[in-house]
Amino acid sequence: ADGSLRTDDAEATARVVFNATAKFHHLAHAAEWQNPGVGAGLDEVCSLLLEGLHAPASP
Repeated sequence: ADGSLRTDDAEATARVVFNATAKFHHLAHAAEWQNPGVGAGLDEVCSLLLEGLHAPASP
């Protein structure tokens, strides 16, 4: 609502974020959560998503 994210379709954006992060929250991947580096992988995915969704600053 405040324009901090660039999206015209909040529902589609939410679906993409959900799918991109499924490895980190879907129980089918629970065994992978014990792997070294899984936290770093989640950080990388979140950073990429947030960077891509963040609206550029207005001039």
